[in-house]
Amino acid sequence: MLDTKVGQLYEITGFSGDDSSENILRLMQYGFIEGTRVKVLRKAPVFKDPMLIELRGSQVVISKDEASCIHVKLVE
Repeated sequence: MLDTKVGQLYEITGFSGDDSSENILRLMQYGFIEGTRVKVLRKAPVFKDPMLIELRGSQVVISKDEASCIHVKLVE
């Protein structure tokens, strides 16, 4: 999810790493589930960390490390 662009809509296609990793479990608790559509609202100006993401009517801030675990595809 690190290569995403602000304002674009994406769909979560999966996660990298072990499903029991702390980052993935935390993301799933926030609502980051495969098939969920997410929109990147903002990225911090320096180092693009953290990122503000909109999903399921909520806004969530995630770190660059957490974002690197998420695989997405562009929704056209």
